[in-house]
Amino acid sequence: MAKITAIAFRKIYDSRANHTVEAELCAGSAVGRASSPSGASVGKNEVMAFPKGGADASLAWGKKIEAKLKGMDPAKQEQIDNALKALDGTPNFSGMGGNMALAVSIAAAKAASVAEGVPLYRHLADLAGTKKIEWPAPVSKMIGGGWHAINGPDFQEFLAAPLNAKDMFEAVEANAELHRQVSAILAKSGAPLGRDDEGGWVAPLKSVVALDILQEAAEKARSETGIRFGLGMDCAASGLWNGRAYVYKRDMEEFTIRQQIDFIVSLIKSHKLFFVEDPMQEEEFGAMAVITKKAGRCLVVGDDLFTTNVKRLETGVKRGAGNACIVKANQVGTLSATIETVKYLRKHSYAPVASHRSGETCDPWLAHVALGLGCPLIKVGISGGERMNKLDELCRLWGGRSRMAKVV
Repeated sequence: MAKITAIAFRKIYDSRANHTVEAELCAGSAVGRASSPSGASVGKNEVMAFPKGGADASLAWGKKIEAKLKGMDPAKQEQIDNALKALDGTPNFSGMGGNMALAVSIAAAKAASVAEGVPLYRHLADLAGTKKIEWPAPVSKMIGGGWHAINGPDFQEFLAAPLNAKDMFEAVEANAELHRQVSAILAKSGAPLGRDDEGGWVAPLKSVVALDILQEAAEKARSETGIRFGLGMDCAASGLWNGRAYVYKRDMEEFTIRQQIDFIVSLIKSHKLFFVEDPMQEEEFGAMAVITKKAGRCLVVGDDLFTTNVKRLETGVKRGAGNACIVKANQVGTLSATIETVKYLRKHSYAPVASHRSGETCDPWLAHVALGLGCPLIKVGISGGERMNKLDELCRLWGGRSRMAKVV
């Protein structure tokens, strides 16, 4: 395979009109271009997206990165990612920034897949040792709140996924129909209505009311589409925790750790939830373990808790905290680290959930990561071009030769 001959870098804008970085890597005639997203709700254990000085400070590393990687084989993903880590020289990519490292890491994988003449997800499947390709079910935000929408509910996201779709087209259409049904119910209620960064509807609702509306909308959408929906929520509970209690401003409640556990478990049971993300603050492994034991078949998902990090997952597995993990490549900075995490998840029977960030770009690589790494779920919005292009990419790749992954 041709070696890396040049790498170009540029500053672009994400879906929130914030700066991010894009890398374009050339290996002979093969070119890979990739950009990195950024999150608003960021776990304290994530790598730094950018150093002090932002995207411009990351771009200042461009010549050093190009010099370091020139002549390397883009198919040798681990070697490239290790070279990036060594060049940065910090444990959290606070030198060049995790977004810079990830853009280069993914651009190399894209160039390698072009040179091999295979789709990116096939190249990633080879790297990850994925034996069976199954199309992930899309988990889409329907109602937004928390850090993403201060005028909404206390919880950050109210989610849904199609459980019995026969193909990607049917899955995407089902979520779109549910999104429309939620809008109609909210509009009829007379509540002030808006949208958040990820296309979720925003209205001043208490958390239980938001779940009730989502449940009603799911029943109506099922009558239109024949699709059963699994309902879920991302509590983003670190944003509710003040150091001694979970404070719900919209619900006008204040819960102890025990009361928070009981509240979450009651919602799982009353609304038959299939997915609950970050129901406790990001260091609360013990309470997460209690919820996991009481949650039945519900996926108890760690995002801020795990931050796509194997060391964090080792603690979670040891203590029985959660049974699923959000996979965000820019939380760890490279594809190799992301693959390592997914392999660890598989080994310990945790479900990997490939996920977008609130500040997304129009690069569809997340669809290939979800497919190639064998994630049964992909968490991505159902509104906005930067969200839909991931789903469009999955529809584009769909050939009917495989099947939808079993969700729960």
